[in-house]
Amino acid sequence: RAVRWLATGSVPAAVASLVLVRTVVPPGVLLDGFTQHAIAAALVLVAVVLTLRLTNLLPRRSTAAPRIALVGVGVIVGVTVALTSVGSGSLAIAMLGVLTPLTVAQLVGTDMLHAALLAAVTAPFYVASGNVDVGLALGLAVGSIPGVVLGSRLTVVIPERFTRGTVVAAVWLVALKSL
Repeated sequence: RAVRWLATGSVPAAVASLVLVRTVVPPGVLLDGFTQHAIAAALVLVAVVLTLRLTNLLPRRSTAAPRIALVGVGVIVGVTVALTSVGSGSLAIAMLGVLTPLTVAQLVGTDMLHAALLAAVTAPFYVASGNVDVGLALGLAVGSIPGVVLGSRLTVVIPERFTRGTVVAAVWLVALKSL
């Protein structure tokens, strides 16, 4: 159910963002530097939220947030993903981790389905604008598919505390490297 409400916000927000950037914003205004800073900021925010949740300084909810909150998260994620390609795998998990009682395995599964929907909508914009390295994208897909299959199976076997710690460490590593 969370995916439905996330997509209700993210899909229209992503499309509107991409159309706005392609039609209204003059070329060169959104520079790579801005995008890199936005990615770094999103990753640091995610790392902080995940760390707070891991250390139990951010309590786990017993019930899901109101639908409107999930739609709002969807809008934020949709805009962020459309403009930076970051958000679905990191920002969404952090926000869902705060707003829902989902386990890590459920967070990852929910995020994966939402990410697939959002990618199916946003990717054609980038392909049409010529901003895709098709060979690199195919190589990433070939390597990612076995990783996703293995990871999804491991999340139900490995203790959640270990999984959360590993995710937090990985996000911090990427966040600090991006600064």
